Amino acid sequence: MAKRGNNDKTPLIRRILAIIGVLVLLGVNGIFFTKAVRGTFDTPGAFMTAAVSTVAIPIVVWLFVWAFSAVTGKRTVASPDPYGRNEKDESEDEIKAEDLNIEESTDKSETSSVPGKHDRISNGKVDTVIFDIGGVLADFCWEQFIKDKGYVEDTVNKIAEASIKSPAWDEFDRGVLDTMEVIQGFVKNNPSMEAELYDVFSDLSGLLRKRERTIPWIRALKKAGFKVFVLSNYSKQAEDANPFMKEFLDEVDGGILSYKEQIIKPDRKIFELICERYDLIPGKCVFIDDLQRNVDAASDFGMKSILFESYEQVDRELSKLGVTCKIEM
Repeated sequence: MAKRGNNDKTPLIRRILAIIGVLVLLGVNGIFFTKAVRGTFDTPGAFMTAAVSTVAIPIVVWLFVWAFSAVTGKRTVASPDPYGRNEKDESEDEIKAEDLNIEESTDKSETSSVPGKHDRISNGKVDTVIFDIGGVLADFCWEQFIKDKGYVEDTVNKIAEASIKSPAWDEFDRGVLDTMEVIQGFVKNNPSMEAELYDVFSDLSGLLRKRERTIPWIRALKKAGFKVFVLSNYSKQAEDANPFMKEFLDEVDGGILSYKEQIIKPDRKIFELICERYDLIPGKCVFIDDLQRNVDAASDFGMKSILFESYEQVDRELSKLGVTCKIEM
């Protein structure tokens, strides 16, 4: 940081030299004046000598000082900026610039702590609600879905362990592999269940079920002035097999479905993407999901987050954040 304050006083040595110079000039002129009065010198000649000395001596001294300044680089009375006023102005400009940078940095620290263009975090009022879909806006009823295919409890568990409860399920939501390729991944987890896995997951109709509160909830939030988005690990197969989803997707302000972007939660990039695409401030968003790992990822990104357990519990937590609305069923 530039040094504050200044020293406008002329250094003592300069004052002494200036006084000596004045005394020399006075002395020379005094001598010539005295000689002229007494008639020792030719009066006109003495006068001219005094006049020339008065002009010549300062010029000679100035030239000497200027040469000294040019050679040594030190500031002297002969320097272009003898008192450092330009440096002073530059210093003050630097100080003002630094102060401005500090203020801007302070402002940014209140609204930004996440790298990237839209990693702004604010502790202001929540203005955006972001929903997961399965387990929040719709029932993800995988167990009943498998039972409806005609399988008993023990078989249901084996199918689930090889598919929905395994990391291979993420490939459905990531949208990189087609249905058969995803099922092949399930079969690798339990080859003995190959026939059952192909039977169950070749058609995902009924995997998700409509919740009656969803559309009234979205409408009530929007009526209360909140923006509403969805952010979900969601497959193209599930979307095609469950057309009712379009009903509430048409109600929200936008959102991210993982298969379209080939990114899944809890990857930080998916949170960055929704904020960048819709110009959202993370700290003014509340994210609602039924999985703890996704809620934690949203919190780490800077969003307020709620783990969905029940409507009543979510309503209470939203109310604490100032998010209230009147739902008309």
